[in-house]
Amino acid sequence: IVYKYLHSSKWLTPKQILLLNMVILLLCNLYVLQVNTVADVIVLATVAGSQVGAVGAFTRSMLSTLIPSHHQSRLFSFYELSQDSTSWIGPLLISSLAVRYHGDEQYRLIVVLVGVVQFAIGW
Repeated sequence: IVYKYLHSSKWLTPKQILLLNMVILLLCNLYVLQVNTVADVIVLATVAGSQVGAVGAFTRSMLSTLIPSHHQSRLFSFYELSQDSTSWIGPLLISSLAVRYHGDEQYRLIVVLVGVVQFAIGW
């Protein structure tokens, strides 16, 4: 709702809104290093979950405005395929790194590292 208001009031461009989402998700990844209590996990899950949902909804609506109408079905199919593949590639990557580098002790650092790399690629 907040992003929809910012976009409709012309305060931020779509690119700026997506970059703001990425910054908030990066801060969530850094906050993982400080998680010590159940309350911290709940706060982290709430903030990160709200940002992931906002990114998905906003990119879908932005995609529909950018592509020609005669290509919509093909490009939306590709978009959904790429979105679904990330639901298993991320956990696979983090699990593989955790096993490779004895992640029991360094699991938080691995999650932060993957988040920072993801942020750098997406920027």
